[in-house]
Amino acid sequence: MFINELFAANGGLATTGQLLSVMSRKSLAAHVRAGALVRVWHGVYALSEPDTVTRLRALDLMTG
Repeated sequence: MFINELFAANGGLATTGQLLSVMSRKSLAAHVRAGALVRVWHGVYALSEPDTVTRLRALDLMTG
């Protein structure tokens, strides 16, 4: 599975655990530094700056 497929399958969001299944921790950090991934909440990422609804979905994902 590729990163774009992962985000598409999860409504534009992905957890750290999901991302680590397709990339290394170092690669994840590099993507965040480069701006390719946006940290929405601790452990939840998006491909672009999220709107309010997406931020709330990410919070729900983060808290389980």
